[in-house]
Amino acid sequence: MKKYRSHLVIPDTQIKEGVPIDHILAAARYAAEKQPDVIVFLGDWWDFPSLSAWDSSAQKVAEKTAYLKGVDSEDNSLGDIGSGNYAMREFWKIIRRRKKYMPESHFFDGNHEHRCTRARHEQPELGEAISLSHRWFDPTTVVHGFLKPRVIDGISYCHYYCMDSNGRVTNSKRGQASARAQVQNVGMSATAGHKQGLDTHIKEVPGGRRRGIIAGSFYQHSEDYLSPQGNAHWQGCLHKHEVRQGDYDLMELSLEFLLKRYG
Repeated sequence: MKKYRSHLVIPDTQIKEGVPIDHILAAARYAAEKQPDVIVFLGDWWDFPSLSAWDSSAQKVAEKTAYLKGVDSEDNSLGDIGSGNYAMREFWKIIRRRKKYMPESHFFDGNHEHRCTRARHEQPELGEAISLSHRWFDPTTVVHGFLKPRVIDGISYCHYYCMDSNGRVTNSKRGQASARAQVQNVGMSATAGHKQGLDTHIKEVPGGRRRGIIAGSFYQHSEDYLSPQGNAHWQGCLHKHEVRQGDYDLMELSLEFLLKRYG
C-alpha cells in the first residue's frame, strides 16, 4: 500500500518585538510528536514594523537600527530581525530533539518580508544594513521568493496568488478574493496565506478534487489596524494528511488547541 505524505502548514505569524511566541513552540512540539513529512511556512514570519510603508522615509532611516537590532542575539526582545530569528531558532530546536526526524521544509516570503526589498530599492543609501540575508533559517529549509509558487505533492503553495483565470496578473497586492476564486484562477489545488482567518473550498473535477485554502493568521497579538471586529478571525495551523495529487484530508489546529495541548 502506497504511503502518502503529510504537510504541516504554518500561516503568517508576524513576529515582532514584544509579542508572545509560546504558540510557535506549541506548533513545534506538535510537529515533533506527529512528524509531518513536510513543513510549509506561508510567509510573514517577520513582521518588520520598522519598514512599514505607512512611516515616512526619514522615520524609516532613523529606525534602521530597530531592523538590525538583535541579528546575532538569542534574545526575543531585540528588534525586527532578532525577534523573528529567535522564534525560528526555538522552533527548530524543538524539532531537532527528535534525532531521526528530518522533515522537508519550505518557506515562502510574504509581503512583510518584501518590505525589506522595497526599502532597499527606495533607499539605496541604507546598503547592506537592510537585507533579508540577516534572517536565520534551518539549513534544510528551501526559501522561495515573494510571489514565487512551488508545487509540492500536487499542491501549489505561495504567500498569495494574483492572477486571473487566464493567467494574467490583475492584483499584485491583495491576492485572491476567496479560496474558491483561487482554485479557479490557479487551476489546481493551491494554498496561500496573507489574508486573516481561514477560507477553504473544494472543487470536484473528473480527475479528483482540487482544494483551495487561504489561511493567514497564526499569532496571539491583536493588530490595531484591524479593530476589535477584525481581530476576531480564526487563527491556527493546518495539517494535511494523506496528500495525493493535490487532494488530502484536512485537520484544523486552532490556536487554542495548540496552546492547551502543547503549550
